[in-house]
Amino acid sequence: MKTRIQSILLLMMFLHIQAFSVPVHNSHPNASATLFLDFDGHLVESAYWNGGAPLSCASAVLTDVQINEIFNRVAEDFRPFDINVTTDSTKFLAAPIEMRIRIIVTPTSGWRPNVGGISYITSFAWGDDTPAFVFSDRLENNTKYIAECCSHEIGHTIGLFHQSRYDNESAMTEFYHSGDGNGEIGWAPIMGNSYGKNMSGWAVGVTQYSATEQQDNMEVITTENGFAYRQDDYSNEISESVFNLGNQAFQLTGLINAGSDVDVFQFTLTEKSRLHLEALSGGLNGTAEGANLDLQVSVYNNKKELIAVYNPQDATGMNADTTLNAGTYYLRIEGVANAYMTDYSSVGTYIIKGSRAKIEQPKLELTGIVRNTKHQLETVVETDETGFIIELESAENGNNFQRIGTINPSGTTLTTLTVNDNRQRYYRIKRTNQQGQISYSKVVSLTSELPTTDAFQVNNFIRDMIRVQSTESFQYGLYDMNGSLLKKGKGTPGVTQIELSGKANGVYIIRLLGVSQQKTVRLIKQ
Repeated sequence: MKTRIQSILLLMMFLHIQAFSVPVHNSHPNASATLFLDFDGHLVESAYWNGGAPLSCASAVLTDVQINEIFNRVAEDFRPFDINVTTDSTKFLAAPIEMRIRIIVTPTSGWRPNVGGISYITSFAWGDDTPAFVFSDRLENNTKYIAECCSHEIGHTIGLFHQSRYDNESAMTEFYHSGDGNGEIGWAPIMGNSYGKNMSGWAVGVTQYSATEQQDNMEVITTENGFAYRQDDYSNEISESVFNLGNQAFQLTGLINAGSDVDVFQFTLTEKSRLHLEALSGGLNGTAEGANLDLQVSVYNNKKELIAVYNPQDATGMNADTTLNAGTYYLRIEGVANAYMTDYSSVGTYIIKGSRAKIEQPKLELTGIVRNTKHQLETVVETDETGFIIELESAENGNNFQRIGTINPSGTTLTTLTVNDNRQRYYRIKRTNQQGQISYSKVVSLTSELPTTDAFQVNNFIRDMIRVQSTESFQYGLYDMNGSLLKKGKGTPGVTQIELSGKANGVYIIRLLGVSQQKTVRLIKQ
């Protein structure tokens, strides 16, 4: 009778436990290997726990929202691997017994004091359903703490030891490595103490047993438990065969499952456009909270030339706008190191979003007129962009343009230039945007209409002296009508007199060569 009453009580307790409803989630439902997060209580009958006596674990005192968050945090930790994180007991029971583990999240903790969770090393593959435990009451029902503890205890069941920290003399300074940094990119190893950091992840590092021997977490996980990495989802190489995002707005989810993994996508712009890119690491509800992946996004043109890199130093994702001409482009997405973790640990899911907006070609108009000794230029600039530079350039040969000033980046501007000669000059507007892309207006050519000034004044009728009034130094040659040189010499600014006495009356020619002008004058000696 006593035995029967005990059986009835246990059955009633079991039925009460099972009546608790838990949201059903699966992170990778097609995988054989299974991690079961058990929130609704469980009767444990195991030779390894509680001295072999039955242990009735109560349901976790958690809301559906809390359970959803815990699931998503744990699932993100195991996304790189071919394993299913689930809250569905039927998935667990259908999995191979040597490739599954139950993690009981329960406030029933009195039987094992002073710990937040407990598990056996390598028990995942024992084949006898020995569970692991996470004590929600000891973790203050804090979803972050519970999730980190779940991943930590699962790590033990799949063969991992604690991650510790040592000083330069191999003395242990932290049994549980507490990580480094703060804020969005603060990081700690899952097998250490990751409660206080936003980011956590798998690592290569020393354990509580050795200051020199390295434990490669992901190598152990993927080689000693009957499952490996999840199959790569997108191509690693830039080529025409990569996944094409098309020529419209796009959004998709991807996975970086190892430090060497990159994902490449192609997209097309049919016209010059402003491209808005947003990349989010796999945190909670589209945020960086609980992210494991620090993203870098690179943009290449169709010649595989790198044209932009986005990797904010204090954030796990990116958000940027850029202007691109029509053509084919590639996005390269990868996990990278930051100030507190290596690229080995930068793995997990991401969301990449893109939208495009047509850009009207900026209006760059230049006109000009000549007003005596001045060139008057009118510039008209209209654009929907900001942050660009507008420069006025000039050239004397139509090719080698030089900057002569800046003008207003929008609206109409009048610029007046004074010139001192009659040479032809060329003008244009140069526009440079924030990405360094350059465009030009049409070229305007102007020639001044300066009054001409005669450098030499000579009387045509002479007797014995030629009088030359000059504004500059010059050389001269005096010739008779047959072209014979009679005299040559130099003159200076002002009045120069050239002796012609003793020569017969008649016609003579004087040729004057100055700095700016040449002149030939016919003289008549009387």
